[in-house]
Amino acid sequence: MPEVEVLHCGSTALEILGEKEIDIYIPVLEKDFDRYYEKLLEYFGKPGSFYPLERVRFVRHSDNIKITVFLINNETENWINHGKFENYLKENKNALQEYIKLKEESNGLNAQQYYRKKLEFINKILNIIC
Repeated sequence: MPEVEVLHCGSTALEILGEKEIDIYIPVLEKDFDRYYEKLLEYFGKPGSFYPLERVRFVRHSDNIKITVFLINNETENWINHGKFENYLKENKNALQEYIKLKEESNGLNAQQYYRKKLEFINKILNIIC
């Protein structure tokens, strides 16, 4: 198998407050997706979620830290936008501070409420840069 890129993303990569969670992404071409999925399945077992040829999520815990490993099709619009969003936050401290504030103000919301607010913020940023 060819080498692949393994990326640390999310709150811990941005060095901001978040859940005790580390997000690891393995972006691959669609043509290689199933092959890498089979290999990760051997190692991690049943995934937490599976969207064929798009995204697979495996979850592990270590010392009260949630580690989420995503196998992702790097040709999807969602992945491309994910990169644009994170890069924008890294380059724009005001937007990063706004994102931190959103996370702090979302403390106590249920997952659906939080992800709705987060998605609205992401879409706002994507409308600025796209």
